[in-house]
Amino acid sequence: ALELAKTQATSCESEEDEEEPADDTDSVEELPQVIKQLTVKLDDIKACAEMVERHKLALQRKLSEVENLQDVDKTFSEKATVFRVACNALILSFTEYVDLTTTHGNKWKRMLHNEREQRERLQEMLEQLARQLSQLEKVAGTDDEEENEFYDCDTEGACNRTNVPEKPNYPLNLWSIMKNCIGKDLSKIPMPVNFSEPLSMLQRLTEDYEYANILDQAAKCTDPCEQLAYVAAFTVSSYSTTSNRTGKPFNPLLGETYECDRTDDLGWRAISEQVSHHPPMVAQYCEGKSWKCWQEFTMTSKFRGKYLQVIPRGTAHVEFMPSGNRYSWRKVTTTVHNIIVGKLWVDHHGEMEIIGHGGEAAGLTCHLKYIPYSYFTRDNQRRVTGWVVGADKFVKWMLRGTWDHKVDIVEVTGS
Repeated sequence: ALELAKTQATSCESEEDEEEPADDTDSVEELPQVIKQLTVKLDDIKACAEMVERHKLALQRKLSEVENLQDVDKTFSEKATVFRVACNALILSFTEYVDLTTTHGNKWKRMLHNEREQRERLQEMLEQLARQLSQLEKVAGTDDEEENEFYDCDTEGACNRTNVPEKPNYPLNLWSIMKNCIGKDLSKIPMPVNFSEPLSMLQRLTEDYEYANILDQAAKCTDPCEQLAYVAAFTVSSYSTTSNRTGKPFNPLLGETYECDRTDDLGWRAISEQVSHHPPMVAQYCEGKSWKCWQEFTMTSKFRGKYLQVIPRGTAHVEFMPSGNRYSWRKVTTTVHNIIVGKLWVDHHGEMEIIGHGGEAAGLTCHLKYIPYSYFTRDNQRRVTGWVVGADKFVKWMLRGTWDHKVDIVEVTGS
């Protein structure tokens, strides 16, 4: 029996040494077979242990009888004792091994079974992800080789929009909206989108610099009175595109900014920010090659029934760097007529005073008068007249023209 157990143990060790590591797929497939082989080997060990247990007592009795013989060699007696002790230890080890294997065998089976199930689930998830990735590549990808080519960044500037999209032709009953707004500030009243144009107030104010080349020309003037005349012409030019601009710009969000950089082609750049929401207020800064301009713009609006009146608040400033001359002014009132019936049209009217500060401009003033539209005159409508007064209180330059077409400036040479 001992020889049989030893032979089986040796064969198990040789089989384990001869096995080569397989990949994950083979190990998963061979797992039930390995468990089955381990079960068979465990049964063999149990059988051998039972056989040894049956013959153990008989062997010990025979060894005891041999030791009691008087004529037995002392060396043989010692060898028999050692062999008996070794057999007892071997039997005890086999017994402990069988008990331990029996106790933990089921636990190992469950662990192997759970590991196999987890591996199968993981493999299924990976296959599903691979299929989804393949489908996404088919939808989003293309075999066109041009998409895999790389190019250097374009050095040309961005393409600017040349015009504003046309206003949709939707019927709008203004009276149903405005009848309850008579005498109120429209900045606190929600207006329909159809009443607005697709621009923000920040963009609309930046349009004041459409004719910023007038300021470039003013910076070259050595006579401060002539320079002030050019500044006055620039203030009039900010109304040049408003005759048919009946739409209201959108109110910017608080903290919204707008930057317009025309340094490459026009030589100036501007940035605007909405600094207050109630009341709406915009802070704007613009700089050219030899001048800088800034303003804080806010307004109040009143609906008077037949017309809508917008009264600008805030002051605009321009300063010329070479000379240090600085001028400031306030904008005039804007009125939108025929709110209820008829075609909407815009008129600007009121008086504007441009005041000089610092340098040679100190003490200079320019008085502009925007004449309101009248049905009882034969003169041109939308007229603007003005004059520049020097520090000596004499008129130095005269201005005349229309705010939507042109302005002429002329020097006063006589008394």
